[in-house]
Amino acid sequence: MAFFLERNESGKEAKITKLSNAVKSLRRCYRLSCKLQEVETGKKKKMGHLLVVGASHVHAFLLS
Repeated sequence: MAFFLERNESGKEAKITKLSNAVKSLRRCYRLSCKLQEVETGKKKKMGHLLVVGASHVHAFLLS
C-alpha cells in the first residue's frame, strides 16, 4: 500500500490518502508514530516514517 502526504502552502494542514483503517485511527492520536510501508516517489520507492502530532498536523519523514 502506498501513502501520499499532501500539505497546503501554509503547511498547517495535511491530508494523507490511501490509508488503512488502522492508520486512520492513529491519525486521531497525539504524538504517536508508526512505520509506513513503501512510499512511492516517482519511480523510486523509499521507506517512510509517519509522525502523528495531531489531527491536523501530520508530517512524513522520508528516509533514503
